[in-house]
Amino acid sequence: CYQEALELAREMNYREALPYCLVAVGETAREEKNYREAQVLLEEALEIVREGGEKFKEAEILTSLGKVAVALH
Repeated sequence: CYQEALELAREMNYREALPYCLVAVGETAREEKNYREAQVLLEEALEIVREGGEKFKEAEILTSLGKVAVALH
C-alpha cells in the first residue's frame, strides 16, 4: 500500500505527499532490517521537507535516520 502510494506520488509529482510516502516506505524498510534502503528513502524525504521548511517533519525524519544509523553500527 505505501509502496503504491509512493509510486503514484512520484508519477504525479505530488511534492506535498512525497515525503510522507517516502517516510512510510522507509520506516517499513527499517522495520524489515533493510537499513540501506531505509536510509536512502529517509534522506530523500529529508531533502524535500527541508526545502519546504517543515521543521516538525524534519525532526521526525532525523529521528528515524538516527535509528537507522544505530542499527548499521
